[in-house]
Amino acid sequence: MKDRIFGQGHNGRATLVSALVVLLLTLTSGMQNALPAEQTRARDVKAAYLRNFVKLVKWPENSFAGEDAPMVIGVLGVDPFDRALDRAVDGRTAHGRNLQVRRLAVVGDEFPSTEQLAGCHLLFVSKSVSDHLALIFERLEGTHVMTVSDLENFAASGGVAEFVPDGPSIKFKFNTQASDRAGLRPSARLLSLAILEPAR
Repeated sequence: MKDRIFGQGHNGRATLVSALVVLLLTLTSGMQNALPAEQTRARDVKAAYLRNFVKLVKWPENSFAGEDAPMVIGVLGVDPFDRALDRAVDGRTAHGRNLQVRRLAVVGDEFPSTEQLAGCHLLFVSKSVSDHLALIFERLEGTHVMTVSDLENFAASGGVAEFVPDGPSIKFKFNTQASDRAGLRPSARLLSLAILEPAR
């Protein structure tokens, strides 16, 4: 009976084994391809958030070098966006200013200066510099920089905005005390979308 179902004798069993191997490889390949696609989607969503943050927050006029100065989105440390952030801001403006991406590398003990950090209006803090948070916040004290990260407890630690996973979606926490200290004015629309960090 088995030979009638699976084929005749040894050749039939060999065919069945081959088919199962092909099926297993197909399923494994699908699982391997799913993770990069999910990571790519998260990267694109976060990049779009950064682009919209600069549209929904107002900076003091003295935080710009001049009328034609761009709105600068900085990435501190290892860039997790690849080119997604560049694509998100390409040809876009905020408050009548062109958007520009600036990457600030941390090489060994060489850390960007206060002037370099403050040259960004929004600064995304990469996970690669998580050990330097105290130094980052110290150098940004008194500046008009909106700090954003996907580090856990970033907003509670003094950052302005923190990406948080919510099932298949991504939401963000917002620390109004931190934004006030930086002299930023978030719009009512942005605050309505945020998870507000409790006052401390």
